[in-house]
Amino acid sequence: MATANNPATADQDMAGFRARNAAASAADGDYVRRGELEAAVINALTSAYLASITTKFQPIGALLYTLEPTAPDSTWLPVAGGTYSRTTYATLWNRIKLNPGVGAGDGSTTFTLPDYRDKFLLAAGTAHTLAATGGAETVTLDATQIPAHSHGITLSATQTGGTPSFNFDVSASSPTASNSSTTSVGGGAAHDNMPPYAAVNVFVKALYS
Repeated sequence: MATANNPATADQDMAGFRARNAAASAADGDYVRRGELEAAVINALTSAYLASITTKFQPIGALLYTLEPTAPDSTWLPVAGGTYSRTTYATLWNRIKLNPGVGAGDGSTTFTLPDYRDKFLLAAGTAHTLAATGGAETVTLDATQIPAHSHGITLSATQTGGTPSFNFDVSASSPTASNSSTTSVGGGAAHDNMPPYAAVNVFVKALYS
């Protein structure tokens, strides 16, 4: 017989429900099996705990670098210039809409994420403000980027078909060889401007579920 002093057999009030012991059958009204109620409470607490961890360590707007070819699940979006609903992703939109790199979409119902494909990410600061972009994969140097330097001239005393002769401008304060020049080298091609790299996919946390 159930008694008030024996919680294993007595009916108990738990969170607004009256819980029967596990051996009792569920009854109509506000009665549920005690084991079912305990399981429901444990599941709810577990879900709340996991949600708390997710919120702290994967807040909306957090970035994920991964070797996976696709997003882990539908709560992540690729940071690849896509356009999304301001309603569906309201929390994400409200958190990042002041970032200059986020597009306004259609101006009312959508927004556009930045495109981080083929780019290195740099922590924003004074020299490089939030959402600033720049740099180049290859660079072609011009004369202003080459250190000042001089070239020597080698004159040969051998000339086929006669005596070698050199013309000098003696009217200048510093006579120079007027008909001599240095050898031209170089092709003007661009050079690789990238450090060693390893490419990964980048996703942003957009939803909790």
